[in-house]
Amino acid sequence: MDAGSTLNHPFTLGHFVPRVRSLTIVTLAPEEHSYPQAKIRYVYQDLRALEIADDSFDAVVSLSTLEHVGLDNKRFNHDRGSQGDPREGVRQAIRELVRVARPGAMLLISVPFGRAWTGDWVRVFDGDDLDDLVASAEPAEAGEWIYRRGPQGWRVTTRPGAADAEYQEWFAEAVACVRLTLPG
Repeated sequence: MDAGSTLNHPFTLGHFVPRVRSLTIVTLAPEEHSYPQAKIRYVYQDLRALEIADDSFDAVVSLSTLEHVGLDNKRFNHDRGSQGDPREGVRQAIRELVRVARPGAMLLISVPFGRAWTGDWVRVFDGDDLDDLVASAEPAEAGEWIYRRGPQGWRVTTRPGAADAEYQEWFAEAVACVRLTLPG
């Protein structure tokens, strides 16, 4: 499952779809382009309240999405203004992603990382926010990689090495990538 429709681009799908049995893309509303001919299932729902059966997916990918949960999504052509506390919204979304994932499934997540900040449509996660995200999943295992953009491109760093990173218009200076393995 692609929670947030980050994979919904021809180039990405061309590499990804042949390697999986099926792909369900969950996003708030239909997007300009979709590819049902590639046997992709599109579901238009809020990640905080999925109408999907328990234990449906072997893996869940949520890239560059959770930082928008509960915030104003009009920028993405969705008629959704701010909706509640974004921190609680992320907890709800994570619980839903865990619920629809099978036991032992893997969740792959990325979020902007650095100095905690919330704008009208995006937020940056700090170490406490990242710990809260992971705790909400109650994983059997968790792995974390922090990347920071610099003059040489993206480089692996640590939480302290990215703690002062900020969000620029349309991009983060640092990103946390998290791999969660659910209990089997």
